[in-house]
Amino acid sequence: MDSTAAPKQGMLRDWGYYSLRWGLIFAILSGIMYKDVPQDQLWMATLQQAMIGLAFGLACAFVYTLAQNRFNKERGKVKNWIFAIVIWMAMKFVWFFAAGGAV
Repeated sequence: MDSTAAPKQGMLRDWGYYSLRWGLIFAILSGIMYKDVPQDQLWMATLQQAMIGLAFGLACAFVYTLAQNRFNKERGKVKNWIFAIVIWMAMKFVWFFAAGGAV
C-alpha cells in the first residue's frame, strides 16, 4: 500500500468518527437526565431516552459532517466549535418541532 495516498474525500468524510462521538455523547447525556418516573419503570425510561439521544446524536453527526466537509475543509478549531454549537441548537429546534413540541 502506498502510504502517501490522498485522504478520503467526499461529503461524508469522517462520518464514522462524528457519528460515534455525537451519538455516544447524546445517548449518555439523555440517558442520565431522566424525568421523574416510578422506580419500576426507571430502566425502561432511561433506555428509551438513551435511544432518542442516540438518534438525535446521529442526526446531528450527519448534519455536522456535511457542514464540516462543505465549509470547513481545513478543520479550524474555532469553526469546529461554532459549527458544533450552531448545529446542536438548530437540530434541537428541529427535533422539538418534529416531536410535536414535546421534547
